[in-house]
Amino acid sequence: MMISNTTFSLKKFMIPTLLASLTVGCGWFKDKKDDESPEVARDESQTKDWLENTGKESHLMGSWKSECAGSKLFKAHKQNVFKFEGDIFTHVERYYINDEGNCDGESAITVLYEGNFKLKDKNTDLDARDADFEYKKSYVTAHGDKGVDALNAIKSCGVDNWKKHHKEEVTSKGGSLDCPIFKIPKERIDILKIDGDKLSFGEFTGSSWDFPHKRPTHIDKKNVFQKD
Repeated sequence: MMISNTTFSLKKFMIPTLLASLTVGCGWFKDKKDDESPEVARDESQTKDWLENTGKESHLMGSWKSECAGSKLFKAHKQNVFKFEGDIFTHVERYYINDEGNCDGESAITVLYEGNFKLKDKNTDLDARDADFEYKKSYVTAHGDKGVDALNAIKSCGVDNWKKHHKEEVTSKGGSLDCPIFKIPKERIDILKIDGDKLSFGEFTGSSWDFPHKRPTHIDKKNVFQKD
């Protein structure tokens, strides 16, 4: 049986492209020195979720940043970053403690959450998509002297000897005055709306250390993320 040149060329193109996509999606190209990289393991059964998520919202994959805004926590300025990779996500809160009051340079403190997510059906009422997140682990890292001093001042998350660039796992310690971050592991039932290079989540009220207990019914138009 003869194979046409066109068919052969397509196969040559598709195979390496698919392999490259799987490699990136599975995180094989992650920079191991990046303390914001996820450490969530993936087994073969999760490949289906990776493919489904990517197929439903391919433009979602990548990094999204919020605007820099003032934060009462640590009297700092804060920037949120979401990174999506197949069925794995990271949610990073970067805190900047400087006289300029901006989010430039290296952050003083980062709070990293990681886990898996699954994209659901289209939410036609909001022109968005339902999404379920499973937050599995959390970490806090101080990146400079100001970050170390701020964390040690309140013995943050029960640790009184914070050191620079040490990534401390604080899973399940959140939700308290000395550890004012989300308490996980926990599910987050939410919605996503992608409008070009802008991403919005659902709007909800309640504790800043907790997630909504039911799917939001409105889009949060105040906190918009920009594709990085």
